[in-house]
Order: sequence, then structure tokens, then C-alpha cells
Amino acid sequence: MKINAVLRSFVAAAGLAGVFLATPIPASVLNQVSSAGSQSARARDEVVARIRADYVDPVDEDKLTQGDLRELVHAVDTEGEYLDQDAFSELKSLPANVGGIGLEFGAHGEGLKIVASLDDSPAARAGLKADDLIVAIDDAPVKDLTLLGAAKRLRGEIGTLVKITILREGESKPRDVTMRREFIRQQSVKMSELEPGYFHIRISRLTDDTLTALASKLKAIYSDGEPKGLVLDLRDNPGGLLYCAAGIAAVFLPSDVLVASVRGRSPDNTFNIYAAPSFYVRAGTDPLKALSASVKRVPLVVLVNEVTAAGSEIVAGAFQDYKRAIVVGTRTFGRASIQTIFPLANGAALKLTTARWMTPNNRSVQNSGIVPDEVILDAPDKATQEKPIQKGPLEHALSMLKKTRN
Repeated sequence: MKINAVLRSFVAAAGLAGVFLATPIPASVLNQVSSAGSQSARARDEVVARIRADYVDPVDEDKLTQGDLRELVHAVDTEGEYLDQDAFSELKSLPANVGGIGLEFGAHGEGLKIVASLDDSPAARAGLKADDLIVAIDDAPVKDLTLLGAAKRLRGEIGTLVKITILREGESKPRDVTMRREFIRQQSVKMSELEPGYFHIRISRLTDDTLTALASKLKAIYSDGEPKGLVLDLRDNPGGLLYCAAGIAAVFLPSDVLVASVRGRSPDNTFNIYAAPSFYVRAGTDPLKALSASVKRVPLVVLVNEVTAAGSEIVAGAFQDYKRAIVVGTRTFGRASIQTIFPLANGAALKLTTARWMTPNNRSVQNSGIVPDEVILDAPDKATQEKPIQKGPLEHALSMLKKTRN
């Protein structure tokens, strides 16, 4: 499979950022799996057959099989998932009138741990924070839900209400939060001038419009002359599109340098990502083509925290390895896995971790994260509506940029 084709088939819907869509598995491979069945596999088939034949109550065949498959996938791959026909169909196309609350979350024990509330979303306005644990949606427990099942419950017709019950560290009782679903219009790039010549660029997520928006903000900055320094803020950025990470790296790094190495068991899942148009241009013209060449030399500080994950870690890791920027903040999340969605013959699909990426210096960040060059803690109320961007790390970044001018 050609690398550019792999990058262009990247899927980022319903919280599944970091996912490829694969072709159906060949019959020859299926035959090999069937002929190489282990004793455990035969025992599992025998148990299913015995339940089917002798359990005292009638058994829902689909429920029995799908539950077995979900347990099987999760036992091997905690980030993997069996998607039934309805879940896979919904993943591929969402109705136009469906809204949400703007949450990124992952599985965690008996609940769902919030990774981030998207900027300007109902979740952010309600004060939901990273590490809050969702235990119920509309009073129904979530412990047996898949991630897609939970996402489906949170979505609904625009304007309708949804109630979630959360547990927050340091609080003894759960709290209910009710929000109104809306179409999530996320502005992924925001820019402000901190002081004359010093600019703060906040990237909240890596989406389809991020590179175009980033290029537009940089052109506006350079239209008034060369800046003295930039703060690239990747805090609370859970990642997103892989090609977008390659593009952000390409803005500030020398052309064609290695950005990340993707390593899997098969040749299709083993390739390198470079700071080159073939790795970030999806269609049409290069959105970065008209940028000033001096942007690759402008003093740069990158802000990260414990929510910075996946594609945003690719960017921070590359900048750190090449010493292009000073990375400031707290240790990042540590998500370097890439999942592939394999369509199945029955109309369902399997989401499976098929590769992990490494930084240019061959560092793995899976579970360990990126350790900043300078550790600066965010204030405790960093995710509240009243103070969505903390001044501590930002002020520190500004002072570091000023030192580079002396």
C-alpha cells in the first residue's frame, strides 16, 4: 500500500482519531486462521455451542456472538474494539441533524475517563475536566458500553438534552451535569498577540481545516513584519489527523526531514512520515506553500500537558528531537498507537492496533509520554470556563522567548 494512500485513508470520526480503514481480509488468511485453531479456540466454540443447545432460556444468537467477540478483542487489545453492523454503519456516516457535547474520552475501569473537552463546546462550558470519570449517561450505567456505544448515547438530535453522571477526584459524591446537544463547530486554531512581536498560537485539535487555518494565522502575523517569537500551545490537544501532524511539523522544520516512524508487523503498517507535501497535502494546492521561509527559524516554545496526545505528541516529539523548540509544561499523555478498521464479511468491523509510531530519534512515547525540557505545572483550575488558558506556563514561555533575543 502506498504511503500517501495510507495517510489519505485516515479516519477521524466519533472519537476514533488515529484509525485507518483497511480492505477486507483475504480468504487465504481466513483459511490459515481456521486450520491453525488452538485448543482455546476450540474450547470457546464448544462453550458457545453448549450454551446455544442447553441453556435454560432461549439465547439471542447475535448477542452471544458479539459479546464473545468483544471480550476476545479486548483481552488482546485494550484499544481495539469489535464494531457491530450498526456501530460500523454509524461510524461511516452520521445524519446531518445529529449533535453532541464535545467530549474526548476513553475506557477506564467501570466508567469512561474524559480526555478533553473541546473548546467552545457544551462540555467545556459545563466545566467538565480531563480525568473526570463518566459513570452514567441519562441515568444508565456505562460500565458495559463500548466506546462507540457511549458516543452514540451522547449524540442525539440537535437541541435535545443529555445528562451525564461524573465522579471527580477529590469529591466524595457523583455529580449530574445536563447539557444541550449542538453541532460542534470547533475552531481548531486561534491566535493572539501576547506583546508586540510575540504571538500565541493555540491548536486545540488536528482536524481537516487545521493546516489551512494555521497558514492563515501565520500569514497575518508575517504581514506586519517578522515576529520575535511564537508560542505553539498544544495543551489539552488529544490529537486527530495524522497528515495534519505531518503538516504542522513541516511548517517549522526543514523540508523533507523525518517526522515520525510508524512500525507494525506487516509492510503496509511500516513506513516513515516526512515533512513533505506528499505527506500532508490531501487534495489541491499545498496550504503551506506561500509561508515565509523565516518561519522555520523563528524562536519557538511549545506548551504541552497531560492531555497532549497522539498527533500532537508527534509534533512535540519531533520538535524536541531536532531541538527546534523548547517544550514546556507537564509530561504528555503517551498515546503512540495507530488502529486499523478491518471490515468483516457480516457487515461489522474490527478496530485493531496495528502499529505504533516513534519519534525521529527512535523514542517510544507509548504510555510514557514526552517529558518537557522544562516542567511547569498548570494551575489546578486549568479546565474551568472562567480560565480556559492558564497564564503560568504561557508567561514562562514568553519570558523564555525574550531571553533568546538578549
